[in-house]
Amino acid sequence: MPNTQHPKFQTTEAYLSGGICGQLWMPSTIAGFPHRVNLRGHWGIMDGYAEPVTLAEALLGELTRRGGDFQNAKFTADTEIVIIRRRIVGNGRYELHTRTIPVERIDADLVDADCYTSDVMGNN
Repeated sequence: MPNTQHPKFQTTEAYLSGGICGQLWMPSTIAGFPHRVNLRGHWGIMDGYAEPVTLAEALLGELTRRGGDFQNAKFTADTEIVIIRRRIVGNGRYELHTRTIPVERIDADLVDADCYTSDVMGNN
């Protein structure tokens, strides 16, 4: 009897996608920028600590590092964590599962609910 079970899913990508916004120091106005960063791997924000941290702590650390131009930097309301998992089903074919988690579900204090990435993008 042939084995018809497929291998388990493996996480191949996990990243933060959205924006960072806040009050500029000078001139005093709301601004922001689009932001995407890996959560895993050599350059991922979860692996940049000497000791294990929670996801909320890693997100706060990312705001501290990248949001230095702003007073009280926060993620935009449309910022989410994207997790992509794959498994091979045979002959070069694979199944893909994608899960998105809004950052506000992890820590609502890190999100500006009134600001979206499209709000802070300039018109070129």
